[in-house]
Amino acid sequence: MKSAPWPVVHCMLFASLLTVPSIVPPLRVWPLFWIVPFALYATIVATAGPLRRTFSRPRFGNFSRSNCAVTAAIIAISVAGIFAFQHFAQPDLHSYRAAMPFDSLGGRYGAWILFPLINATLEELVYRGILFDGIASQWNQRITILATGLLFGIGHLQGYPPGPAGAALATAFGIAMGILRVRSGSIVLPIVAHIFADAAIYALLVRENLV
Repeated sequence: MKSAPWPVVHCMLFASLLTVPSIVPPLRVWPLFWIVPFALYATIVATAGPLRRTFSRPRFGNFSRSNCAVTAAIIAISVAGIFAFQHFAQPDLHSYRAAMPFDSLGGRYGAWILFPLINATLEELVYRGILFDGIASQWNQRITILATGLLFGIGHLQGYPPGPAGAALATAFGIAMGILRVRSGSIVLPIVAHIFADAAIYALLVRENLV
């Protein structure tokens, strides 16, 4: 293990703030269960000097041809995997739809843009941002990629794709996002890939006339 405590402090602080929505029931809806912890985290970091000085600033990353090609391949595989999962597993999408306030995002087509953009950005800031930096400060890249991928999968047990099989797929996707984060040096390309995956999930809801 490496000695680099501040990224761990940031990670543990944010992880503790993620429990706030579980304590306050009105905050258990998307996207409040992400936005509120981020708002609290930003406030604490801005007012606490040591946290402000050790905050990891976002980086643009490396948009090389190979990294863009890897991103495109991940997008193609993940989108195909989502549609294949729905075709063969045929999970009920009604409960997933009921948990998402798409109506407040500007109608069917407005939500098709805003939901993937907002959800992918927030989730990548969590899993490939704050949590990734905290784990990477103590362990090597392989462990960090695997750990954040597993956390991503566990976090999607109640999301889409649902159930243990869906969580396994989400874990694989999370690992791919971790690899892309390491390759590119930032979360920009993981966000791009994640946007397409979330857009595919929304497309399933449109196909089922649920939005």
